[in-house]
Amino acid sequence: MEKGQLIFNLKNIETYDPEDFYISKSNFNVSTLLKSPQDWFNRSAVIFGQKKSGKTHLLNIWSGYNNANLINCLDVQSWNDISYNTNIAIDDFHNLKDEEGFFHFYNSLILEKKTILVTVDINSNFEIKLKDLNSRFKSFTSSKIENPEDDLLKAIIMKYFSNAQVQIDKNVIEYLLKRVDRDYQKLYNILEKINFLSLQRKSKITTHLIRDIMI
Repeated sequence: MEKGQLIFNLKNIETYDPEDFYISKSNFNVSTLLKSPQDWFNRSAVIFGQKKSGKTHLLNIWSGYNNANLINCLDVQSWNDISYNTNIAIDDFHNLKDEEGFFHFYNSLILEKKTILVTVDINSNFEIKLKDLNSRFKSFTSSKIENPEDDLLKAIIMKYFSNAQVQIDKNVIEYLLKRVDRDYQKLYNILEKINFLSLQRKSKITTHLIRDIMI
């Protein structure tokens, strides 16, 4: 995956296809990190990023290439039920509740020389209270998805409206780019408002419609 390569299938982001991701300055370091799990300390890594920044998509791509068991932290009832005989990818690790259970699971995983990748919402105020586990987690090789720049924002906007099967003119995208925050969640909130107002008014998305929302 080269920097600037468009690998978003703008019609169906939910497939998490490897051909559906856009590499930019914002996520280049993370995408590079994922190519070399053999270099991670204890074969353990964490991706930090905002909500909607693409963490889950990257986790799905990585797990597919590395034959990893992919789970969401909220879905785990007991870490005793999760196999440590395979690589593992854990989404939303900031929702970890059973620190003691995960600590023992992680130690078993390392003994089996398996690889683990987790994602953490950087705005979640995630904190591990168990001292030994906190020490382990801080040793994870880490990388952060930065705030989006213009080329990634444009790809997200195009993808969003393509998913919604809505046509949007290039000049409208450029107008929007000059006015949105460089923040993933805020961008998605604005896009949802634009789409909703367009449907409500039964009108095409124009600069005038966007101006009504941005005021």
